[in-house]
Amino acid sequence: MGLAGYVKGAKVDTAAQIAKVALYVPSDTLNPYRILPEYLAQTDSLGFFMFSNIRDADYKIIAFQDKNGNNMLDVDEPLAFYPETVHTSVTEGAKDDSLQLDKYTKFKNTSLQLRMFQPTASQQYLTEYKRPLREQLTFAFSAPRKDSLQISLVNTVEKPEFVIEESAQKDSLIYWIMNEKLSQKDTLLASVSYLRTDSLGKLSPFSDTLKFVYKTKKKKRKKRKKDEEEKTIDFMTIKTNMSGKINDFDALTLSFERPIQKELKKEDIFFFTKLDTVEVAKDFSLQKDSVLPHRKYHLITSLERGAIYNLRIDSMKIVDTGNRPNKQLETSFETHPSSYYGKLFVSITGVEENVLIELANKRKPDEVVAQQKCQGNKKLVFENLPPATYILRALWDTNNNGKWDVGDYEKQLQPEHTQIFKKEIELRSNWESEVAWTLKGLKKKKNGKNEKSKNRVD
Repeated sequence: MGLAGYVKGAKVDTAAQIAKVALYVPSDTLNPYRILPEYLAQTDSLGFFMFSNIRDADYKIIAFQDKNGNNMLDVDEPLAFYPETVHTSVTEGAKDDSLQLDKYTKFKNTSLQLRMFQPTASQQYLTEYKRPLREQLTFAFSAPRKDSLQISLVNTVEKPEFVIEESAQKDSLIYWIMNEKLSQKDTLLASVSYLRTDSLGKLSPFSDTLKFVYKTKKKKRKKRKKDEEEKTIDFMTIKTNMSGKINDFDALTLSFERPIQKELKKEDIFFFTKLDTVEVAKDFSLQKDSVLPHRKYHLITSLERGAIYNLRIDSMKIVDTGNRPNKQLETSFETHPSSYYGKLFVSITGVEENVLIELANKRKPDEVVAQQKCQGNKKLVFENLPPATYILRALWDTNNNGKWDVGDYEKQLQPEHTQIFKKEIELRSNWESEVAWTLKGLKKKKNGKNEKSKNRVD
C-alpha cells in the first residue's frame, strides 16, 4: 500500500524540489508544529513524492521546506497541505513485481497535487541587529512590525539624534546617528523595547540591551615617497540607474549610501538632451523617495524614445552625514526607440470570477512585468513589452481584495486558485502577438459560493 503525488509552487508552476512530505494520523487535535510525522518522504527534481509499504489507513498530508533539518514543520516555513484526508492506494498491476514498476505510475492516486506557499509571517521577533557603518544601526524583524521600536543609548551622556528609515515591508529599521561625536564611539549600548511573540503566540512587551560595535576597516595603502604623500579625500558614492539603454517609462533615481546633510536641489544637477550635436537643457523636478526620503531622490521628467540624455553633478555639491563630499558624477543614457517594443493581445474566456492576469519574464518568473484585472470574457492588451520570452498566469481574486492571497494552515485555507498558460510566449521587437486562453473557472456550490481551489496547478 502507498501514496504518491507532486508538490509544486502555488503561484509559479515549478517543482518543489527536496521538500519533506509528511503523513500524519488525522485527528481534531493534530498539531504538525508539535509532533513528528508517522511517515516522511522527500520530493525529487520533478517535485514527485512516493510512500511505499505503509500501513493501510487514512492520512493527512503536509509538505514543507525543512530549513533547519529537524524533520518537523516549523512556523513560517514554506508548506503545502492536502485539504482532505487521503487513503492509501494499492499498486497498479499488483500481481507484478512492484520493483519493476515505474515509480511515476505505481499508485492510482498519483494525481494528488499539493501547492506550496510561503505563509504570512506570524511570529514577531528581532532576527538581526548590526552596525555596518559608524552612523548606522540596523534592526531586522521576522515579520512586519505591529508597534514602534523604542531605543535609548545607555553608555553616553550625549543626547542622540536619529534619522529613522523603515522598509516598505515594515520588517526592518535603520537608525542613522546624526551626532558626529556620538557616531565616533566604537561601542554603543542600546536599550530597546518592542513587542515580541511569546510562547503562547501572543505579542507582549519585551526589553533588551544590545551591544553595537564598529570595527574600523584597515585600508591597504600603496607605498609612496615622502614628497608624494598627500591627504586623501573620502568621497561618498552616488548610485543611479541613468546609464546605458533604458525604457522611457523607467523611474530615474539618485541614491546615497548615507543620508545627505542638506536637501538635494535642482540647481545641483545639470540635465540635458542632445539634438544632433547641440546640448539642450531638459526640464525636470526632484521628488524624495517615500521609503528613503533622506538618501534617495526621483528625477521626474518626460523622456522621448530613441533619445540621448546626459546628467552631471559637479564635485563638492553634496555632503553626507559622514562629512563625505561627492565626486563629480557624469553619466549618459539612451532610451529605446518605439520599434524596440512588442505588443501582446490576450483573449480571455470561460471565467466569471475576478481574475488577475499577470505577465512575467521567463528568466525572472517571480517578478511581475504587467498585471491587469479581468472578469468575464475580455480582450486584454499588454503594450510596451521589451523583447523576451514571457509566462502568462491567471490568479483568482476570490475575496476581491485586489491581490492573490497565499494559504493559511491554521484556518485550513488553500492558496487562491491559479492557472498557468501552457505555452511560453516569445515576443520580439516591433511584433504584435495574440493568444486565446480559456480559463477553468471555480465550480459553484449549491449555496452559490465558490468551492475551494482545487489542489493543482493547471
